[in-house]
Amino acid sequence: MSTKTLSKFYRRHKVTYRVVKYRYANSRPADHIDVHNFVVELARRIERRELVVYFDETSVNMWIRKRMTWSHRDQPVKMHLNKYRGHGVTVLGAIGERLPKGVFSLANTTNQHEVAAFLLDLRAQLHVAGVRNSERIVLVLDNHPSHGT
Repeated sequence: MSTKTLSKFYRRHKVTYRVVKYRYANSRPADHIDVHNFVVELARRIERRELVVYFDETSVNMWIRKRMTWSHRDQPVKMHLNKYRGHGVTVLGAIGERLPKGVFSLANTTNQHEVAAFLLDLRAQLHVAGVRNSERIVLVLDNHPSHGT
């Protein structure tokens, strides 16, 4: 599609674009000692063959939020904002060495209820894979607010 055709499409559908000015330098660096301690502890648990599962989620939608977009200052990202943005979908997922395959779930949003429901499903999938309900799971996740609940 040519630039001219794309511009016509944007005008016809009332789409505008914005230039993102957020820079990588604005992100807050993690404390190196905390990161080191975390990596060492995780390595010890993996070496002891503990059940380690990595969990995260992502939301997919037809729009982009300026406050959540990263851009290099020398090459800013142009954001195309559509008037009719539709509904978003959240994909929750977990992987681990002792899971026969990844465990994934779709949700309408990322909140404590969806995360809790996913974790119950994850426990059920682990049980099917031969993990006892009493066995401890080391769950590795990031600091998303829904994970703290």
